[in-house]
Amino acid sequence: MKLRQEHRVEVAAAKASLSRATAYRIEKNAQLPSQVKKPRGRRRPDPLADIFDAEVAPLLKAAPGIRPVAVFEEMLRRHPDLSEGVRRTMERRIRAWRAINGDEQEVIFRQVHEPGRLGLSDFTNMNELGITIAGQPLDHLLYHFRLAYSGFEHAHVVLGGESFVALAEGNRASVAVGPWLPTPAPEPPKQFDAADQLRIVMGSSFTIQPLLNKSEARVFKALDRIVIGCNPAWQVMAQVSLGEVLRSKDADAYRCINSKRVDLLLVDGDCQPRHAIEYQGGAHHQGAAAARDAVKKEALRRAGIGYHEVVAGQTTPSELRRLVEKLVDKPNVS
Repeated sequence: MKLRQEHRVEVAAAKASLSRATAYRIEKNAQLPSQVKKPRGRRRPDPLADIFDAEVAPLLKAAPGIRPVAVFEEMLRRHPDLSEGVRRTMERRIRAWRAINGDEQEVIFRQVHEPGRLGLSDFTNMNELGITIAGQPLDHLLYHFRLAYSGFEHAHVVLGGESFVALAEGNRASVAVGPWLPTPAPEPPKQFDAADQLRIVMGSSFTIQPLLNKSEARVFKALDRIVIGCNPAWQVMAQVSLGEVLRSKDADAYRCINSKRVDLLLVDGDCQPRHAIEYQGGAHHQGAAAARDAVKKEALRRAGIGYHEVVAGQTTPSELRRLVEKLVDKPNVS
């Protein structure tokens, strides 16, 4: 603007390293383009407006570690009319949601401190106290160290300024005099030997618990008849624990699936698990059931075991037969 006060538009533009077109535009309107142009609004309706807060967010809260692709597949199953083209949109929306509502990040300083986990330190200039030795002022700092849990404090005199060497020296001095105690070993969980277990069982009563409810039993019987008709060597097993049919070298991953069960499991003639069948009743998606199913589905997929669902009131007997005929291998004819 100052150059324009002294020169023509072309000369001022050349001196400011601008094009003549830009100079004339600024001459006409000095506002920035971002200030003139209104922000563009959404051109199409939000495809996730009806399901993200109502279904996706509760699923993310129930299973914080669930993968976005697993959430997307679950939404496709629930809403067949949902376009597969919104996958990237859902992944971005999940990433933004987790940044605000997800697990606490490591940079957050928690207010509950554990023994031996956190220490604080700082340098303090002591010149204002006017400390002298033999009449000469002592130019020094104090390195102050404190444990957050126990409140233990230690101060170390530093002759000179703040530096990494001074920090290391003060920290080493604090550690040398600290109230360090050997870390107590955690108490092992109480173990019951066979005699204890027998005594406890003898003092209790037990009743029969049905393996399947009535609707699950109907599906089991129908499925068993169809499987035997397709291949007599195959079998249907009910309420199978995933810990009995899956293994993992990752102990945490195994603990995540050990107590989970599949409703029905198709086993081939070699007793190898081949396909899991989940019966989805009317109230199946209440609470964290969908998150648990996503965990089971992902674990089975990684093990190479098929995962299929039979939905109450939707899957017809003919559809169940077609599904089994597709899954069960034909018997070998020798």
